[in-house]
Amino acid sequence: MILSGMCLFGCSKSETFMVQKGDPFDPTGVLSVKICTLSQLLGDANHDGVVSSDDYVSVQANFGATGEPGIPGDANYDGLVSADDTNAVQTNFGSVASATRQSSGFVVGKDGSKYFVVTYFNTGEKEAVVNVDSEEMQTEVVARNTDSGLALLSFQSEDELLVYQTAKSFKHDQVVLVVGRPSDEDNLPSFMPLGDLMVVGEFLFVVTLSFDEYPYRAVPGMFGSPVFDTDGKVVGMVHAINYIVRGTTTILLVSCIPVEDIDELLVGIRNE
Repeated sequence: MILSGMCLFGCSKSETFMVQKGDPFDPTGVLSVKICTLSQLLGDANHDGVVSSDDYVSVQANFGATGEPGIPGDANYDGLVSADDTNAVQTNFGSVASATRQSSGFVVGKDGSKYFVVTYFNTGEKEAVVNVDSEEMQTEVVARNTDSGLALLSFQSEDELLVYQTAKSFKHDQVVLVVGRPSDEDNLPSFMPLGDLMVVGEFLFVVTLSFDEYPYRAVPGMFGSPVFDTDGKVVGMVHAINYIVRGTTTILLVSCIPVEDIDELLVGIRNE
């Protein structure tokens, strides 16, 4: 597939993106990510999302502790680790936190059969699985930035996935492309219309006209998607999408986390 288009604000030349296997925009490194939210689960004394025998151990180890609701050992979220927490574990034994949301992510590193993926976590989200060729892979959280929402995950796979490189720099008005996998049902890549990069202080945005054929329903699943320059390198990651209607024109305003923040998260794996 070849996508081409004109910049919307101030660019004088057209840009062409190659998005087919073997080219800079081979989408095999963009993955569908299902993120799990660990909410208040009664009986979950160690707050790992499952009520199990480990929670009895947590209550015993922290017995008598007081503090904010949800401290270690506090299975009933009353701020006190007591016999009531043991009862909460027994009553809810076997329960599992199940809240999930759909997102996207992209491969940024590989060590043997271990891949490293960057995605976006909201507050309270601690676990995720990735979809590789319609197979769900469990991940481990390697690092995260709770201020920006960036999360670096790892998983094992024998598949050959493209590893994307980060750009050394970006500039105002350069043309960019956003690619995500917003659904794990069809697991197909979704390409946003080409847009212009807008740099406002420390903030990074992609501005583009909205095409009618763009799948509006897919917007939440595009969070965590990479933003590519014309060399196929990552300049940012999507963390919010808004529609602005001006008369008969609809504009997509995509808020992005800049590549510098992504690079900071990758320091550890690049030094290994």
